[in-house]
Amino acid sequence: NEQFRKGEISEEQYRAFQREVVKAEQELEKFEKQLRETGLTAEKVGQKLKDAGQKMTDIGKDLSLKVTAPIVGLGTVAAKAAIGFESAFAGVRKTVDATEEEFAQLEQGIRDMAKQMPASATDIAAVAEAAGQLGIETDNILKFTETMIGLGEATNLTAEEGATQFARFANIVGMSQQDFDRLGSSVVALGNSLATTEAEIVEMGMRLAGQGAQIGMTEAQIMALAAAMSSVGIEAEAGGTAMSTTLKKMQTAVSLGGKDLEKFAQVARMSAAEFARAFQADPAAALQSFIDGLAESSAAGENLTLVLNDLGISGIRESDTLLRLAGANDVLRNALETSTTAWEENIALQNEVAQRYATTESQLAMFKNSILDLGITLGEIIIPALISLVDAIRPVVDWLANLSPQAQKAIIAIAGIAAAIGPLLLILGPVVSAIGTLVTGLGAMSAAMAGGASIVAGLTAGFPALGAAITLLTGPIGIVIAAIAGLVAAGVLIYKNWDEIKEALDRVWGAIVDFFTKTIPEAIEKGLKWFSELPGKVA
Repeated sequence: NEQFRKGEISEEQYRAFQREVVKAEQELEKFEKQLRETGLTAEKVGQKLKDAGQKMTDIGKDLSLKVTAPIVGLGTVAAKAAIGFESAFAGVRKTVDATEEEFAQLEQGIRDMAKQMPASATDIAAVAEAAGQLGIETDNILKFTETMIGLGEATNLTAEEGATQFARFANIVGMSQQDFDRLGSSVVALGNSLATTEAEIVEMGMRLAGQGAQIGMTEAQIMALAAAMSSVGIEAEAGGTAMSTTLKKMQTAVSLGGKDLEKFAQVARMSAAEFARAFQADPAAALQSFIDGLAESSAAGENLTLVLNDLGISGIRESDTLLRLAGANDVLRNALETSTTAWEENIALQNEVAQRYATTESQLAMFKNSILDLGITLGEIIIPALISLVDAIRPVVDWLANLSPQAQKAIIAIAGIAAAIGPLLLILGPVVSAIGTLVTGLGAMSAAMAGGASIVAGLTAGFPALGAAITLLTGPIGIVIAAIAGLVAAGVLIYKNWDEIKEALDRVWGAIVDFFTKTIPEAIEKGLKWFSELPGKVA
């Protein structure tokens, strides 16, 4: 009216606005009549909705903090543990030729092993995978894996390195796959008593394995010779070749007899026949006698270089290797005794591992592994349920993807799948409260306008905050009309696509109902069954 009096708007605009006001008043009267027909006042309905919304919010908070968050956290950890182990064990399946029953035993054995050592189940599975790739028989994989994990904990070898080196060594010398723990005990005992490391011993042993096995040395003796050589500073690449060449010459001399045999026997302070018998019965002992003879010759002032040249050993590496061993001839003797005893007793590796596993760090790691094992078990229950939920929702997602863009926008605007009941209530609670406030405001607005108030006065009566905002507006009232028109347009869009929207919501709701009424109860039933059987498993 003020704008019209000032001439800021034309009479045509003024009349158009009056028609809009009349139209709006008619609509409001229609709404007021509908409210009276319900038999409930808008204020009561609004208050009930606000109360319900507040209760939903409170329940949602409790469920989210006390139920949803812990369950989601536990489910995430369990699923991650199960998925990680499943992937790791897939490697075992790839390299091991076994039946499903044998695979089940391997899986359980790996998981049980993880609870008794600091290595995780996935790390143990990686070693078992390597074992299968290296040709370890199925019946021996668990024992082999346990030995290699122990080596990785007790020595400077990693479990994977130990697995590769030991398996290849066994193939070269023809060692039984039942004796990997004995070989490990020999290596650990040598590493603990000589100036060398387990990694250096094994590396040198690999260089000596072929020739050592050829002349009849035992696995323990080959590793003893390797330890003695590496402890006097001989490198594996050079020393392995030099010693193999020397042993080959010694073997040839014994086989052919003649002057070469007599020369070796003379250095060893034996007759040719005695040296030949000694070499054939125990080549390591014969080698020790030869080294002792070189040491005695050196002590007597003889030139060992000339002595070796006379034997046909003139290479720099061969001479250097024998001269170093001769200068510390007791090292080889002690190494042979230590390695052979450790092989027979077969306790050195176990004792070393037991000490490592008794540390606080290892105990904490084993405790963690036990928790992860529980997670793997729970994850095996959860994963099928998740897959079922995905399968149930996938048709809905595919269907939604094929809808028209307008329908998709409408559905996205009004619907969403809640992650759990608690968060859903947290969302719905304030919404319901807001609806209650809206209904209460509409009721007050209708009452005011029924008494003859204008639309602005009605809005102010029903929604004080909105009324205050309108009062502050200095622009044309058309801004308010534009906002209302936008809401109407959204409602029209929903109305036009309601059939598609309803069908989508029905599908989504059906999937959610199936998940909570079928999938979840089945998972819970499996979980309860597992917990009921737990005392027997622990026993």
